[in-house]
Amino acid sequence: MIAQVRGIVAEKSPTRVVLDVSGVGYEINIPVSTYEKLPNVGGEIRLLTHLHVREDAMQLFGFSNDKEKKLFQLLIAVSGIGPRLALGVLSGISVEDFSLAVRNENSAMLTRIPGVGKKTAQRLVIELKDKIGKGLDVSPAREIGSVNILEEAVLALVSLGYRQTEAQKIVEKVAGEEESLPSIEVLIKKALQTVVSKR
Repeated sequence: MIAQVRGIVAEKSPTRVVLDVSGVGYEINIPVSTYEKLPNVGGEIRLLTHLHVREDAMQLFGFSNDKEKKLFQLLIAVSGIGPRLALGVLSGISVEDFSLAVRNENSAMLTRIPGVGKKTAQRLVIELKDKIGKGLDVSPAREIGSVNILEEAVLALVSLGYRQTEAQKIVEKVAGEEESLPSIEVLIKKALQTVVSKR
């Protein structure tokens, strides 16, 4: 098993990266969340990896942190979930929000991920509810009403042109600074103020 790879970024795209390790190029499939953390071509990075072996191929999948790798491994253990769809899940939702949706049996939230239909979302909830908290260091569960407000705020920022992961981080940061969760309008306004102050 190849558990990690450290090397120089030779090529990169939102779904794959080639790392030059002492002259050998390792092609690694990655989620968008990992792509956003990659350095420019020529920079060095360490990725946690999972080697997926099939009869006709061996593929490496890489992740920027342990939470993503563990969730990927949980996902591919679910019936009908292959590594490509698992990458799609990681690209479409944060580990924290995925964990929250499963714990709250919020399959509707999961159907917003491209490639995840109603039946697949229900299967994920059923098969992962008892496993999702084990080994995944995620933030404490929030009330479902709060989740909906956070989701709406993230979607609002995305619709304004911000990247999904950037929007999630900003909304989570703003919400965490409040003693109680503000209204959706106030949350979006403060999130936009945070973005402006950072640029």
